Amino acid sequence: MRALAIIEEQEGRHISVTLTDLYPNRNAFERLTRDDPSISAELESTDATRIPDRLRGLRTIFNGLHHFRPAKAKEILSTAVEDRASIAIFEVVARHPLALLGMLFVPLGTLLIVPFLRPFRWGWIPLTYLVPIIPFFIFWDGSVSCLRCYSQNELRSMTEGLTSADYEWDIGALDLPGAPFEGVYVIGSPTRSSSSRDQTLVDSC
Repeated sequence: MRALAIIEEQEGRHISVTLTDLYPNRNAFERLTRDDPSISAELESTDATRIPDRLRGLRTIFNGLHHFRPAKAKEILSTAVEDRASIAIFEVVARHPLALLGMLFVPLGTLLIVPFLRPFRWGWIPLTYLVPIIPFFIFWDGSVSCLRCYSQNELRSMTEGLTSADYEWDIGALDLPGAPFEGVYVIGSPTRSSSSRDQTLVDSC
C-alpha cells in the first residue's frame, strides 16, 4: 500500500480501498485489513456486474478480467456506465507466445518458493514434491489465463456500444518492466463524474 501513501501525500486527500469478491476469502481479507486502516473488506458476496450502491468510487480489477467470458466481461463494463462509475482494469498477462513459453518455467519456480510462502501450510509439501499437483495446477492456470486474456481490439469491440457523449474509454498497452510482452488496460469514466473522489473500490473478483 506504499503507492496509496504516496498518492495521499501528493494529492492531499484520503484514499481508501475496499476489497470485494464473489466468493470472499474471509481469512485472507482479515489478514490484509488487520494492519492498514486504509484497507477494508466487503465480507458478503459481491457480483462485479451488480455492485451495491453503498460501494461507491473507482472500480478496479487487477489481472482478473480474463476470468470472465466475453458476455460477462462486457456486462461488467456496461454496469459501470449505467451506474455512472469510473472503472479501471489492468491485465499483466497476454495471449503472446513468449508469455506461454514463460509458463514452462513456472513449475520449477513453484518447487523453489513453496517452502518460503507465508502463512505456511505443511499440506503443501506432499502436494508439491511427492505428487506435484500444485506446480501442475499453477502451470495450467497460468497458461489458460494467457490464452483467455483479451486483446486491445477485443476490448474496443466490447466498449463500442458503451461510448457516449458523457462517458469515455481509454484502452491501450500496459508496459511491464522486464517482460518481453505488454499487458493491456481499459479505463472508463463519466466526463462529469458523480462518483465519490475519496474512495477506491477494488474488485478482486
